[in-house]
Amino acid sequence: MANLETVKKIRERMNALGEEHIVKNKEHTEVLPPVTSSTNLEIANEYIDDLLINGLVAKSSICTRIDDLIFVFKNTDIELSNLTERDIKTYLMTLTTYTYCRGGKEKPLAESTKTTRKMHFKDLLKYLKEDELNNMIKIKASKTNNKLPEDLLTHDEIEILIKASNHPRNKAMVASVYEAGSRAKEILSCKLKHVEFDDEGFVHILFPKGKTGARKILLVYAASYLRQWIDVHPLKDDPEAPLWVTLDKNLKPLKYMGFYSILTGLAEKAGIKKKTNPHSFRHARATHLAHHMTEQQMKVYLGWVPGSNMTATYVHLAGKDTDGAVLEMYGIKKQEEKPDATMPVQCHRCKEYNPQNAAFCYKCGYGLNDNANKDKNATMAEMMKIMMQSPEIQELFNSKMAQMQQ
Repeated sequence: MANLETVKKIRERMNALGEEHIVKNKEHTEVLPPVTSSTNLEIANEYIDDLLINGLVAKSSICTRIDDLIFVFKNTDIELSNLTERDIKTYLMTLTTYTYCRGGKEKPLAESTKTTRKMHFKDLLKYLKEDELNNMIKIKASKTNNKLPEDLLTHDEIEILIKASNHPRNKAMVASVYEAGSRAKEILSCKLKHVEFDDEGFVHILFPKGKTGARKILLVYAASYLRQWIDVHPLKDDPEAPLWVTLDKNLKPLKYMGFYSILTGLAEKAGIKKKTNPHSFRHARATHLAHHMTEQQMKVYLGWVPGSNMTATYVHLAGKDTDGAVLEMYGIKKQEEKPDATMPVQCHRCKEYNPQNAAFCYKCGYGLNDNANKDKNATMAEMMKIMMQSPEIQELFNSKMAQMQQ
């Protein structure tokens, strides 16, 4: 959650654009002029002061608006003290053509990002009393519920991504970001001390940094994967260590781009064509939860403010309470749904919960289904048969049997 200290830091970054800066390379040192004018920064700072004093927007939104001003200053020659129609057209064209590099690929700005930046620029123009220029920026009405259920990751696809993982960290990461439905910043801020296992083997995980503050939730499906990862975590004896670290010798906290690359890389490996950026898992989880939770429960679990209307989108995607009602209206009994691939299986011996596709309990090794136990018994019988072919073992066996009969 953004605070005044965060606002101050990002503001300092913006103000640094008004200073000369030095670029060094092997051949020479170059002094580059300021990126923007002192007048621009003066106006920008007065605008930010106005936002802070009036308290009309959240501090996190103020940070975003400062970021948007940095974008304007870095990518255009606009002078806020002398704006023209040409400047507005230049800004809009910059938004349209701007690209950035992610995962080695050039990408345009998302439509939602363009819309947000236009809205924030319009607010700035309103502050500057540039009403005619403000009217030049048109914002299309957002298409609500434009996501389709078939675009979202399914339970089976979550399992496929986990199977494609070749390390306990990545398995735990996929299971956790899905079940928690967390924002990337939330899950990446976790330390080992924020993960607590209860007597049932479930996990209570605390997200210390969230858009709406810290929150603590229960994880069931991801519990076994988290236990397996923490058991081999290279810094597992340090409760202050990041939950997610790089696997090289540096053991650095995992950053967003590393997180993003792991998820999209697993999707490519598994042949999944759907979006698998961190927020895709949040969309999928919210839709799945809409079948089981009330809207208020979803807001608490997923970290939305009480007055948020986000739940309506996911209730719509889930078709909650409508499909069954329509079938019932025609006297048709709804077919039993396919078992949830993310439903854990409890070990009969030690009561540990394991992934549904596990053949043996991670904790005690007991077979989790009849086939596993049959295979285990058959393997043991075959091993005994081979061992008894050894004269030494046969002699030892006969000796022990004789002792037992005495």
